[in-house]
Amino acid sequence: MAASGFVNALPAKRRVHLDFHTPDFVANVGERFSAQALADALAGGEVEQAAFFAKCHYGNAYYPTKVGRAHPGLQRDMLGEFVSGAAARGVRTFAYYSLGFDVWYGTQHPDTMQHPEPFFQRSWGPWTAMCVNGPYGEYAREQLAEVVRGYDVAGVWLDIVGYYPVCVCARCREAYQRGTGHDLPFDDDKPDAGIGTDYYRWQRQMLDEYTGGLATLLAGLRPGCELLCNTATGIREKAAGVTNQDDGQWCEEAVGNRPHTFTAMSLYSSLFDNAVRPRPFEICSQRFHMGWGDWTLRPLEELKHDTATILAHGGLPSIGDQLYGDGRFEAPVYERIGDAYRWLKPRQAFCGTTRPAAEVGVFAASSGPASDPGGIKYNGNACRNGEGLFKAVMDAHCPVAALADLAALAGGRYAVVLIDENLPDTDEGVAALEAYVESGGHVLSVGVGPERYWPLLGVTEAKPLPTPVSYIRMADAPPGDLSMPVLARIQGHGVKLEAGAEALGYWTHPLSGKSKGDFYSHQHGPPGPATEEPAVWRVTRGAGSVIGVAAPIATDYWHTSYSALRKMIVACLDTLLDGRRQVYAEGLPAIAEVALRTNDEAVFVHVIAPSVSRPGTREAGETFFMDAAVGIHDVRIGLRVPEGRACTAADQLGHALTMTPDERDGYVRVELAPFRTHTAVRFDFR
Repeated sequence: MAASGFVNALPAKRRVHLDFHTPDFVANVGERFSAQALADALAGGEVEQAAFFAKCHYGNAYYPTKVGRAHPGLQRDMLGEFVSGAAARGVRTFAYYSLGFDVWYGTQHPDTMQHPEPFFQRSWGPWTAMCVNGPYGEYAREQLAEVVRGYDVAGVWLDIVGYYPVCVCARCREAYQRGTGHDLPFDDDKPDAGIGTDYYRWQRQMLDEYTGGLATLLAGLRPGCELLCNTATGIREKAAGVTNQDDGQWCEEAVGNRPHTFTAMSLYSSLFDNAVRPRPFEICSQRFHMGWGDWTLRPLEELKHDTATILAHGGLPSIGDQLYGDGRFEAPVYERIGDAYRWLKPRQAFCGTTRPAAEVGVFAASSGPASDPGGIKYNGNACRNGEGLFKAVMDAHCPVAALADLAALAGGRYAVVLIDENLPDTDEGVAALEAYVESGGHVLSVGVGPERYWPLLGVTEAKPLPTPVSYIRMADAPPGDLSMPVLARIQGHGVKLEAGAEALGYWTHPLSGKSKGDFYSHQHGPPGPATEEPAVWRVTRGAGSVIGVAAPIATDYWHTSYSALRKMIVACLDTLLDGRRQVYAEGLPAIAEVALRTNDEAVFVHVIAPSVSRPGTREAGETFFMDAAVGIHDVRIGLRVPEGRACTAADQLGHALTMTPDERDGYVRVELAPFRTHTAVRFDFR
């Protein structure tokens, strides 16, 4: 069969993901499925690409497979009908394939399941996690080849590509020893001692080699066939270049209507956008209010927010849906998706092809082994991947880039990089930061990280404070929040600094601790007298400098959104930038985000301002978006003009804006027309 005419087109800009995990007890699978009606709904909603199921988590195929097992209730070739119907309407099909979960195969061959014991308990819910190292991997390869040979698909959307969190089955143990020549770095009799980072890295590499082999196989069978891997070697690993997936596209989910999803949508996109070896990438949102398959429908403004955020970070948006077991779909869902995509399409055309331009970077990687298949796992409490810093800078309306590898600093793009206490405890990390600072870069270090970084930070000694909470009093603070002691809820460190370090803030300890027999009022004791113990300081290194904060206040901000913590972080950032941010925005709510992109002729400023409702009583039950967006008025943008260039025009989504001089030297200023949810301004230069 000839390759699809859509395969070699540019990456589809608007996508839908059609979930269809259907258990065996459903008897009438696809009975009421109409490929033509679904294709019409997709095309009418400006959808250019759809992922349609070849095999689901239960291991059921939705076509007449000779390799695996078709769903026992299936009486038709749903995949084939959809591929043909979608092609007739100009919609590309990616065949969805569940790699990591397969209940049917795992039940038939239990020795091919992942075995995390005795180090972890299985936590796969109703699914069965499979190990690709062995017969199951060969089975999946053969079935994927069957799909690509038999159907005119543009690619494969490979799901659950990972280990949960690790597999120590007999085959993996033998392959590790054979491949590395080393003994196993763990002991079954000592499960509390853990697995060891070498084994994690080996398993990630093995998985990466497997998916890389799949990409080569599929492209050989159908030229141009792309492989999208959901999670695969992890968000951080992809973005850091620790992957051989140089062909095709990346994809990741940012789903659920929870507070941390606001940050996740931007952070996931930014990590891929600023990758060491960037690729086209998809971020998959969904129509569902709380998570896959809860059969709800999110407000239009929420879908607009998601797709605009992905656009502002250079990604390709996808919206997830789920068909009924009998193949029906809900027409209102596609009307809403269509409304969102019709709203998004002219914005995509206005912005065109751009690249990220933020000069402030946040190092978004953990110091621990990447045991989670997605690399980043948000639960609303953990803060291991720079998300507290990212949120603080984003809430201050400062364009920011998430960096998965400190090696990215060598390119000279970043004026300031922010790091937290979760730095990788490696000589390579220290060397990258030292070279960056010596060449004129600036570092804001929030929290005391591994000891090997202390000389760079100007720290000679660090010990945990005697009190679990304390206060920071900034020196020479202007009137306002920072002129009073700022509560640090997570235990900080007392530090001794090298000669020449400049103290910018000092510890102020509570009058009393908090224990059963010694507490003050309801929570913490009030701040006591000011001390001379430095809590915030600055040191010079070569052409650059470092500001350090001896408390994990970014993690604290992630937990609490306490504005004084954000203001302290941003005040330190502004000091390092010498008051010369790329963009200043006035009149925006804190929840708004400003992103910056560029091409050879223009700079684009994206402003995303979601409209949110009061939260419910449970984090998992928050109703986060209003049905009707709140109008945003009286917003003023000041853009720093690139050195040696002049701004010739400013345009807000096709409407010319009047430019005026800004009070800051070297900036141009515009006042935006009122907008809802998202707008973008193009500044042209000569």
